[in-house]
Amino acid sequence: MTAPETTPARSAIRRNYNYITSWVAASYGFGPEADLPALVLLADLVADQLGYGPTRRAVYDARGEVMQVGDGGEVRFHVVVPPNQGRVWQTRVQDVVASFADQPLSDAAFQEQLRRYRGIHLLRLSSPEARARETARALFRSGGRERTPLALEPVTAERLRAAAQALEPPVLVFLGPTTAGRAD
Repeated sequence: MTAPETTPARSAIRRNYNYITSWVAASYGFGPEADLPALVLLADLVADQLGYGPTRRAVYDARGEVMQVGDGGEVRFHVVVPPNQGRVWQTRVQDVVASFADQPLSDAAFQEQLRRYRGIHLLRLSSPEARARETARALFRSGGRERTPLALEPVTAERLRAAAQALEPPVLVFLGPTTAGRAD
């Protein structure tokens, strides 16, 4: 089974709403040969770099997730920002993903990020129900051969880079106010 073909709209769909935020989404497709553990790590690292922080206080929310559809799927990122910053963050999402494809993280930086990522995911597996759910997903993905949750599979900096390079160009979605016929 393969992922269904998707094509973005040929032109922007515009509606007048009273917006208090801008929502930016970027969906990067991937094929059946994708490195899922590396993509899960990539989604987490990109969301972390886009999320709220001392230099990004205008970010209300940022998330990254890997969605499998058939033999392929997509890595999807969502960012919620003030109304006048939507277009800036649309570019920022693409830049952060591209930075992981351009060159691998240094070994020290990668190991630090990997420890943090695994720690967060181990906390998510603290209940028996969560562990059972992740084991069932791993068994389903592998056709009954593998029980290791994706977050715990070994990933290298080079695999992370290769996974980022293999992503298809993104489909971008913007929901927010427009001025003079253009989204801000």
